[in-house]
Amino acid sequence: GSPWLGSVKVGGVLAFAPTLGQDIWNNYNHHATLDQKFNFKQFAVDSAKNQTGNLASVAGGYLTIKIATLLTPGLVAGAPLVFIGLAGAVALGVVYNHFKLDQKVASHTKSLLDVGQ
Repeated sequence: GSPWLGSVKVGGVLAFAPTLGQDIWNNYNHHATLDQKFNFKQFAVDSAKNQTGNLASVAGGYLTIKIATLLTPGLVAGAPLVFIGLAGAVALGVVYNHFKLDQKVASHTKSLLDVGQ
């Protein structure tokens, strides 16, 4: 395989690109006039809400992997380490959503950008 497939760049693309695409799609109006086709403020709100959750999950996976390798140096590698990272990512994502932090980020972003509540 290619060495770049396991790189941080690919992980970042997999974590953030699908949501970015969805946010762009949701804020593009095909039927509007040229100057009103894209709702930039709502895009910023949607991206802040969605991408912070992705960032929390990525951070959870990264921290879990770092902790696992610090606690068991040289003993955990390969697929088990991937599953440990995935578990950490899912756990932090669940906590992030449980406490409705995405909604708090969206509300704060709306107030900063003066977007209708």
